[in-house]
Amino acid sequence: MLLICLISLLFIGYTSAQCPKPTNTTCSRPILDCCESNFRTALGFNSSICGGAHLYDNITCYRGAVENIYFGAGGSGTLLVCDAYNTFLGCLDQSIRSCTSYGWYMEQGIQYDLYSTIFYQQLMYQCGAGLEFFLNNGPCLNSAYFNNIPALEQCRSDFIKRISTNPPPTSPDVCFISDTFVNCWAKPFYLTCGDGGSWWGCEYARKSTHVLYPVCDTRCMAQLSFS
Repeated sequence: MLLICLISLLFIGYTSAQCPKPTNTTCSRPILDCCESNFRTALGFNSSICGGAHLYDNITCYRGAVENIYFGAGGSGTLLVCDAYNTFLGCLDQSIRSCTSYGWYMEQGIQYDLYSTIFYQQLMYQCGAGLEFFLNNGPCLNSAYFNNIPALEQCRSDFIKRISTNPPPTSPDVCFISDTFVNCWAKPFYLTCGDGGSWWGCEYARKSTHVLYPVCDTRCMAQLSFS
């Protein structure tokens, strides 16, 4: 109940554009552009952030920028991101599934198709199943993130290199690649926050791998094994 009240009390002073309402379940690029422009505005992203590009044109840059807000500002940044994200979902309405599916991005010829889908899947976790735990353990998780950014980025870099040479979903090494990345990303959270941090970090990373390798049975538990 407290969580609902906190979110409902978060009002951001920004001017958003009135976006057309989707008339069917198929993603409309003009509507998506309008909705994600409002998302960027709500987070205070002007033309100096990631070149002012659309999310899907510079998704890696925006992922880092959104994470920096989410993990910062003592919880208010977390709620700011989630308020903007929930408004974005409401804006896309019945076309939300299409507009966050990499199949649509592939059809549009957008370069970062999978990364856009991963971005939205991670936001879904951050502002859904993982939100309450994060708000209850924010200082520790914030510390784990900001003190380990180079290590976490190396996890991602290694993961991207592996999937570029072992494209999904046919490579026999897909589940090894998935588990390696998930454990790599969860480890700093375990070392800083213990078993609960390990679970949270694992679930966050697993949203990336599940998009690419849904056949893999990567599971997150309160305690993982780290070498």
